[in-house]
Formats: sequence, C-alpha cells, structure tokens
Amino acid sequence: MTHRSTLVWALLLSACGAGMKSYQPVSEKTKLSEDDLFRASVNALEARDYVAISDSERFWVETREKEVAVSSVPRLSYKYTWQIQTKDSTLSITATCKENSSTDRTKFQDCGDERPEKLLKEQKELREDILMRAKTASTAARD
Repeated sequence: MTHRSTLVWALLLSACGAGMKSYQPVSEKTKLSEDDLFRASVNALEARDYVAISDSERFWVETREKEVAVSSVPRLSYKYTWQIQTKDSTLSITATCKENSSTDRTKFQDCGDERPEKLLKEQKELREDILMRAKTASTAARD
C-alpha cells in the first residue's frame, strides 16, 4: 500500500464513528422511592424537549427516536433513544444508538458498545438532573 492510499484509509476510518466512546449504561441503587425517581425521569426528559412515552406501573419511560447530524459532507448521523427504569429504587438509564456510514447514508446499524461523546455527556447530565429532582420531591413530601 502506498503512503497516499494509507492516508486515505486512515481518513476514512477516522470519519466513521467520529467522536465515539466506550459506553456504559447507568444502573444505580438509590434510597429514593421508585415513584419519585419515575416522575423525576419523565420531567427531566420533557425539560430537554424529548417526547416521553411512559408506563407508571412498570416504572419505565422511553423517548421517541431522535436523529443528530455528525457531518454534512458526507451526510453522517446517528439516531438514539433514552430508556429509563426506576423499579425497586434503582435508576437505570440506557441510550440506544444506530449510525449510518459514508457508504450507505440511508441504512442505520447498531452502534455496538460505543456511543457518541455527546450522548455520554448528556447521560451524565440526565442522571444528575433526575437524582436532583427526585431528592427535591422526596424532601418536599416529608415536609
């Protein structure tokens, strides 16, 4: 392989999955009630303009799929949803993810064990927001 073709391949591979990092869902046992965590989850998602689809009997909420552009030329993007469950006072947050490629921009495939860096940051912020909202609700209920 020539130096030029090696450079082209390196550029192509760096464009695929740009900004992707290893992903770890949240699973955190808390002392907060599953009801407070559930309501806090719905409110935190709606405050971020997500459409939340919830099931209060299962303490489960999921968002509608969103698509985020990574680049315009070539048109690369990813689609994701948030899935949150608060059963047994355990806060579980999972981000599903599908991405397209420069060779087929209409076909999306699972991101595997990686997520865009932006989603990792948002998951951290979402976790903090949910816990803060649930603690506030718990404190208000005791007063």
